[in-house]
Amino acid sequence: MKPGIFSLMLFCILSFPISCFAQDQEIAVYLDKKDFHCENEAIIRDGRLMLSLRDIGRLLDSEVIWQQEQNTAAIFNLQGKMSFMAERETVLVEQEQETITKTMDTIVRKRQFVW
Repeated sequence: MKPGIFSLMLFCILSFPISCFAQDQEIAVYLDKKDFHCENEAIIRDGRLMLSLRDIGRLLDSEVIWQQEQNTAAIFNLQGKMSFMAERETVLVEQEQETITKTMDTIVRKRQFVW
């Protein structure tokens, strides 16, 4: 089965080389050698750069909405929707009449959501 554009975008954004440098407690984030200004604080945890879903939505040129009833944050664009479940490793990717469940190797922390 051929992967959809939305899945490809998710794969690309998670695979891009992202550099970060700590200067005076603030983390500078660079995407493809271009400075990316995070609206919310970037965090380094266990050697991994963590960005807010709002900032990831900006990188994907997408809208991010908190869905209280489902306890999820959803990233929407014209190709589909990604739903990140709070306190879980699961993300649902919905596009073109198909829903794919992906498992991340980190947990989405609800307290990290900045609304």
